[in-house]
Amino acid sequence: MLDMYGEVWRTGGTKAQSGDQLDDYLEVRAAKVETNSSADSTSISFSCLKADFDDVFKVFDDLLRGPEFRADKLDLAQKEYFDAISRRNDDVNRIVGRETAKLAYGAQNPYARVAEYKTIAAVTRQDFIDWHRAHVNPNNIILGIVGDFDAAALEAKLRQAYGAWPKGAASKEEKIEFTPAKPGDYLVTQADFNQSSINMVGVGIPRTPGSLPPVPSRCGSMCRVPSCRMSIICARSPTAVRWWRRPSFHSARWCSAPASSAWRSRRRCARAA
Repeated sequence: MLDMYGEVWRTGGTKAQSGDQLDDYLEVRAAKVETNSSADSTSISFSCLKADFDDVFKVFDDLLRGPEFRADKLDLAQKEYFDAISRRNDDVNRIVGRETAKLAYGAQNPYARVAEYKTIAAVTRQDFIDWHRAHVNPNNIILGIVGDFDAAALEAKLRQAYGAWPKGAASKEEKIEFTPAKPGDYLVTQADFNQSSINMVGVGIPRTPGSLPPVPSRCGSMCRVPSCRMSIICARSPTAVRWWRRPSFHSARWCSAPASSAWRSRRRCARAA
């Protein structure tokens, strides 16, 4: 559900403007307001020119606290997911990624869940509204800003905007069991492919804060910090605590970095002769 939530949060617009109207409004200002969601966190961010800060910040704030989740955009997102499900076995790497998650986390683990037609069709607009009201609140948010501004003046503006925003209920930490597969070789046969993809998965570094040893990073581009003109990022979901506990695995290269890698894997692809 949260993958669609992150999409419809933005495309559904606000009570004052539809998502399409927001697109036009932001385009003429060369600005962006984007939302995203994953199993671990949700985020909303914006990027704009300094002169347009007040205008774009208002859009950001409206979308943060008053998204509309319009039904037509939910319907469009569901159709996109239906199409993705119908084509998910067309790519060998998508297959191996899906099956590796089941082996690494356990078939019943939330991080190994696979969307199906019935689960996508069951999501409603009210699900998004309820989730947003329950979890997007000031005591569950990390706010950051980068750009050309006067820090004291901007802090005062942010306090004026959010100082009276009432706190919500505290998020609960969910206990998630990880049941990785026993060591061995696991094969998925797809006779209509002329490629093979091999994942090697092993236990690595836990993400629990304070327990990570100093491990040098070898993940190259995975560790790059994106540049921006001005952005505000609001990121933290009810799974934020669980995010630190979640094992992860990388299927492109060996990666060993503090607070980022608990499973390590390596994928090698070879075309059949």
